[in-house]
Amino acid sequence: MSLLCEVKHFKEALKIASHLLEERELRQRGIDRISNGVILCHKFLTSLCQKNFNSYEELLKLLQTFDETREVIQLTGSLGKLLDVIQVLKPNTSRNARVKEAITKSLERTGHKYLLEELSQGQRRNYEKELIDGTGIFHLLEIVSLFEPTQSENPIDTFRNSMGARLPEEYFADLLAGWVVEDVFKNFFLGKGFESTLEGPDKEHKLLFVRPKKMRSYDFKIVKNDRVFYLELQRLAKLSKKRTKNKGVLCGKIKTYLKQHKYEGGNAKNKVLVLWVGSPSQNIYQKWSQKILFISNIKHKNGINFKDDRIYIPESFFDTALTWENLKQKSDGEILKFLESL
Repeated sequence: MSLLCEVKHFKEALKIASHLLEERELRQRGIDRISNGVILCHKFLTSLCQKNFNSYEELLKLLQTFDETREVIQLTGSLGKLLDVIQVLKPNTSRNARVKEAITKSLERTGHKYLLEELSQGQRRNYEKELIDGTGIFHLLEIVSLFEPTQSENPIDTFRNSMGARLPEEYFADLLAGWVVEDVFKNFFLGKGFESTLEGPDKEHKLLFVRPKKMRSYDFKIVKNDRVFYLELQRLAKLSKKRTKNKGVLCGKIKTYLKQHKYEGGNAKNKVLVLWVGSPSQNIYQKWSQKILFISNIKHKNGINFKDDRIYIPESFFDTALTWENLKQKSDGEILKFLESL
């Protein structure tokens, strides 16, 4: 599908790109300090949206009428990258479809793809839109960074460090996949008569380009009969046996990844770490597929050890854990009693 044949849709995507750089939109994503380059890029896109052109030849002629400041020249020279943004934002392009598929791939990688079926069609569309918008903003900020590389207000350099080798849509999809788990649990607890709310900085499920200095954990709050619990939800994919330093002897514990602030924050009985096992690739761990571990006060739980961003859990915790189907069959009273017994 060629962009050159669809000027109308190009204009529509251009308007979306301009909207994504509006101050209000960026502030929702944690960007409180709007750089001069972002302001200039927004004005440039807005100006293009207001121009009357019906072909790409007319667009090129219009660009020649712009005031030739250094920044405008550089923005004009970035039209190739701007076309990439348009391909992401414009519906029904292969680039747009690949970005949307990143959420499914992230869930599939950890064995949680089936959770998408637990969400409404509207929720799934919202995730796709957020992923498209976030990827578009990332590329727009990259365009700006080309002519203001030392601009501290542009968060793109710090953001690239967090991404590692991942594409922006892959990085964002991993975040959104975590939100899928939150929404599935929220729907589940609401259906069982619990109050269920999110209280963290990302409670609105907007991708943040500037993360708060203090990220909260255990910000998923559920209430029933005046009993309050705070959950921290995480998908588990890769499991391995812990070995002692003495000739690699297995010690009956399972090692997996967990950010340090997540076990440090689990320091009370009503703070519950929820680890949702997917479909481990190793046959030895397949018996624990789709099991959900609920561990309260994990910071002080006997038998569990931590080191840096690793947690070591006794196999018995996996053996006795509930499956998702087991959990759904329980009544609200049984669930409350279960949480109180942790």
